[in-house]
Amino acid sequence: MPSTSPPPSTADGPPRRRLQRWLLVAAVALGVLVLAQAPLPAYVQRPGPAIALADAIELPDPDPVDGDFLFLTIRLDDATTWSALAAGFDGDAHVVSRDAILGGASEADFVAEQTALFESAERTAVAVGLAAAGSDVDPDAVDIRAEGVGGPAAGLRGALAVAGLATTADRAGGRVV
Repeated sequence: MPSTSPPPSTADGPPRRRLQRWLLVAAVALGVLVLAQAPLPAYVQRPGPAIALADAIELPDPDPVDGDFLFLTIRLDDATTWSALAAGFDGDAHVVSRDAILGGASEADFVAEQTALFESAERTAVAVGLAAAGSDVDPDAVDIRAEGVGGPAAGLRGALAVAGLATTADRAGGRVV
């Protein structure tokens, strides 16, 4: 006798399973994208731009220079899962913990401290550079424009660049240092 069982229900059939699989794949992909952009307690550190000091120094009546002194910078970007993974394939990038950079300070306090260090080094560099050039220009009339840069490291190059701009002596000797 033939079976009289009802035909299989299509409610759980292939179209519904395909939709469930598609939704699962979409949810996993969305989760991966969200996690890839999740902030980490770290920075990605890499070389920043080189700033030409002859262009960054505002000095009354500067003398032309043949060479220049470059101010090298380091860039810190907030690390995400994705950028930290990418840094592993970039020989110039390194992942550094926030604590190693900030030393327990808040980011705002760290930036304020580094800005103050740069401004102090800048004032000293201007005074030393003007004195080395024998210039009577008031140090308050000189400014080194380097927005977003902090720390004391460029003092010597700043002094040499100011001295070169304040006198006809070419401190860079026609070279880019």
